[in-house]
Amino acid sequence: MMIFLNKTRDEESYENFIEFFVTPLEEIAGSKIPVAKIEGAAMAGEKYTHYCEINTDTRDEMDKLFATPEGRNFTKTIQNFLGRVTLFYSNFEV
Repeated sequence: MMIFLNKTRDEESYENFIEFFVTPLEEIAGSKIPVAKIEGAAMAGEKYTHYCEINTDTRDEMDKLFATPEGRNFTKTIQNFLGRVTLFYSNFEV
């Protein structure tokens, strides 16, 4: 799963991204989640400033991570911030 922070004029957006997305993802994954700064995405319709991602080897592993109490809380958080972030899910098992 990749989470992109939508570009806004709100100075608190990055801090909220770290607090409400990156830190909980680190708890879910049990490891450090790096945050990348988007330096250019001219072809993208939406503008983004940062992104992070969490990876697992299989979809079942991802489902297990998000079935935990931390994962369920994270899912609720996503619903509160849908206008500020964009999520992409990918599955390489095709």
